[in-house]
Order: sequence, then structure tokens, then C-alpha cells
Amino acid sequence: MATNTKFGKIVWAKVKGSSPWPAKGVDSIASIKRPSKKGNWHFVRFYGSNDHAWIDYETHIWPYKEYRKRFGDKDKVPQTFREALLEADKEYETLGPEDLPAADHELLLSEMAPQKLTKPAGAVKRGRPPAADKNFFVDPDNKPAAVKRKNSTQPRREPPAKKPVETESSANGEGGSSNSKDESKDLKQTGQTTVSSLPSLIRSPKLSPRTHAQVYDFDDAVLSSQLLSNKKNIKVTSSRIGFIGLGTIGMAMVRNLIKHGHKVSVWNKTVSKCTEIADVDVKVYDSPAQLVSACDIVLACLADPFAVKEVLFCQNGVMESMGPGKAFVDLTTVDVETASDAECQIKRAGGEYLEAPVSGTKKDAVNGTLLIMAAGNEDLYKRCTSCFQAISKKSYYLGSVGHGTRMVLSLSLINASINCAVAEGMALADRVGIKHADLLDVLSNSACNSQLVSTTSKAIIAKNFTSQLSLKHIQKDMKFAIEMADMYDQPLHMAASVNEMYKRGKSLGLSNLDMSAVYKATSK
Repeated sequence: MATNTKFGKIVWAKVKGSSPWPAKGVDSIASIKRPSKKGNWHFVRFYGSNDHAWIDYETHIWPYKEYRKRFGDKDKVPQTFREALLEADKEYETLGPEDLPAADHELLLSEMAPQKLTKPAGAVKRGRPPAADKNFFVDPDNKPAAVKRKNSTQPRREPPAKKPVETESSANGEGGSSNSKDESKDLKQTGQTTVSSLPSLIRSPKLSPRTHAQVYDFDDAVLSSQLLSNKKNIKVTSSRIGFIGLGTIGMAMVRNLIKHGHKVSVWNKTVSKCTEIADVDVKVYDSPAQLVSACDIVLACLADPFAVKEVLFCQNGVMESMGPGKAFVDLTTVDVETASDAECQIKRAGGEYLEAPVSGTKKDAVNGTLLIMAAGNEDLYKRCTSCFQAISKKSYYLGSVGHGTRMVLSLSLINASINCAVAEGMALADRVGIKHADLLDVLSNSACNSQLVSTTSKAIIAKNFTSQLSLKHIQKDMKFAIEMADMYDQPLHMAASVNEMYKRGKSLGLSNLDMSAVYKATSK
């Protein structure tokens, strides 16, 4: 039977895989069933909307006042979040003990008293609340009984290893069924509300079960011969292509699109960058809105989530012209939350969305040999085939929105870790009197040999840190990867240390240099 012991209480509530949002305990709605999974479930309404959900009180709800500064004082948030925050603040100020049922108010006071908290509130680190903070959320009337263990001299029996189970996905990449316990758990967590749409920041993208990625591989033998002539044999799409973002990678993409026969129009925030492609047939527009109006498919390659949101939602931005027959393909590496939010808003306007973050360096972009990890509208993905062939050597379709970002962040974490390991190894070799050239020769003949290891080593030896993939961008990807892991309680001990090395590099003024410049942060 559903309970409403927290009726009237204002809190921070969090759907798994998303950010906390102001909410209030309310009477449950019969049409929204309480999850069958064990947990201290409570029913809430999210401020700024009419959305409701069952939330696990012990793991995904925080006291409003204590966490108001941590969760609420952020600069770059959507307007809907600001409005929800104002509404919650106003009601919190007017809501006193006399406004709550007596029993509930006593329970509220007992639960929010930090009786076992050993650290002062100001010492709490950023991110998810530490384990000690869970004392805030334990229901004193519903504490689990202590488990008594029998004394035994026999060693503890380890549980048998679970075998991985392959899964099948639905045709459109969403929903589907799965025998995987881990993925089923995530699907249950994200499927606790039956309301049409939660506020965008707390919407958790569905983790679509699937057997494997669909690989759209351009024949390696044909590709190699075409690269020698610096041109590929591509059947060009009839769609009108727009492009936003003429940075180092974006500029190379535009040139490759035009070189292979695409008619491309562009917009860039820094207008002077447009003059760098004056030698090719390209039309420049004055705003993203004008570009979208003139094109069928608009690709964007930008610096970070803030830049993506600015292009989408600013005055004369993409959303002002978004509608049926229009599509937006984001080649930027962002966080899952941003990708999910963008998809929601574009689909609501009647448009189509595809996330397609790329992996590679400046050299890869110039040669058209990037990797693309796409997810979202599969039909749009297929219509972008000629564009992807022009800028990449291989593309992957990974299902529903979020999977592309998860893939590219996992890959970036590995690349960043290897790069940092090479830098530290070179620094150690230098410290103990081993010549870098000798170490490189040994590496090239060892199991460690790879393109990344060779490129990083040669850059360090030549002390040439001209950016191929900037240190600030790889650190941004590491940050997003760590945040993503935190959402799923996945420890990343080594990655956390690697991230600190890149942060040190940024503090030394190395942000715009190549990621191999982290070597300077490892050596004295």
C-alpha cells in the first residue's frame, strides 16, 4: 500500500542519471504505481511542472534547505530550473511547522537532524553526498535490522560469477526487453514515472538494450586507396547541409564536405573565421535561425555543452526555425544530460535530432578519418551517410540518444589515461638518465606500441605541443566521464588521478596546447 509520510515536505529529488530538482511530497496518484523494487519510496511533484514520480527516499532525496546552495546556486541552468527554484523557495519561506500534520513534522525534524554526521556541513565535497550524509535520510521507524553472522572458521564462500546475457533492442532503438540485471535495474529506475515528460534536467535517457552497435564501415581497402588520392567515392545526399562551428575540427570537416561534393552553408559566432573558407563555394548566414531555415540538415561541432545550448536557445538560435522537415546533428562531445535535453526540445518542436560525437585529432579531421559514435533518429543517421563518409573512416549507430555520448566518453577516458601514462613514463625516464629516443625505440617494439603512444612520445621528444587535440578538451571529456560514472556508482580510481594531472596542466597555462603537453605537469 502506498504511503505518504512525507506529505508537504519540500526536498531535492533526483531521477537516476540526472540532476536534482526541487520537489514536494504529495498524495500519490492511482495511475502511477509504486515500484515493486524494495526501497523507501515516496511520491513527489516536481516544481515548475505537473510531473510526478516515485523516488527512493534514502538514495535520491535530499533536505531542501541543507542542499539549496549546492544544487541550486549554478550559473548555467535552463530557465525552467530557475522558475522551479523560485517557486520552491517562495513556498519554503511561507511553509512553517504549523502547516504540516503534527506527526509528519516530528518525523521531518527527526530525519533531518544530522545525529551521526562527523564532518561539518562546509567540509562536504562537491558531487554526490558522501556515505555519512545518508543519516539525513534514514527513516527511524524503518531501519533494517542488523544481520548477525555465525562464527565460523570456514572461509567465506564467494558468489558465482554472473554470465553476461546478450539483449535484443526494439526497431527504433528505444524500449525493448532485456535479461541483463544491470540494464533492467536502470530501466526500472528511469521508468518509475508514467507522466509524459519530466523537467528536462531530470529526464533520464532510456538505456536501450541492444546486442551490439551497428557498424557502418567503409571498406578498408577501398578507403586506403582513396585516401592516397585524398578523395573518397561518395554518393552525395540531395539534402541541403548547414554547418555551425568553424573551430579547428569543424573547419576541416567543412572542407571535406565541400571537397566531396556537398553544398554547404555555414554560421560561426566569430565572423572572421568565415573568411578562412572564402576560397571554397560556401554561403555564410548571419544567424543559426537563418541557417536552419535555409537547410534540411544542420551539423554542429562546438566546444562544450554551454556552446551547444547557446546555439540552440539564444535569440535567433536554432530553435527559432526548428520544425518539421528540419534536423540537427550534434558532433560535439557533451554530457548525456545535454544530449537528452536537446533531443527533447527539438522533437517537441517537430524536428529530428541525432547525437554524433566524433573522436580524433586535427590530423584525423583534415584527412577525413575521424570516428563517429551516433545515436538517436536512425533514419536521420542514414540520410547523413554521405556526410559521415566525407569526414570519417568509420561510423557507429548505437541506438537511443545517450549511447553515443557514453561511448565517446569511455573512449576519451582510455585515450587520456594512455596519454598521461606515456607522459609520466617519459618524465621518469628523463629523471633516471634514460634517453627519450631510446625509450621510444623500446616502446615501438613492445606490446605497448600504438599510434597514440608513438604520437605522444614524438611530441614530447620534439617538445612540439602544437595542438592536435587540446589539453582543455580532453580534460573536459574526462570530467564528463567521471560525472557519468558517478551517476552509476562506478569507481574510477585511476581516471580521477589522471583528471587531476590535466587540471594541473590547465593551471600551468597549458590549456590550448596539445594533450601531450601534460608532460610538463608531470616533470619538475
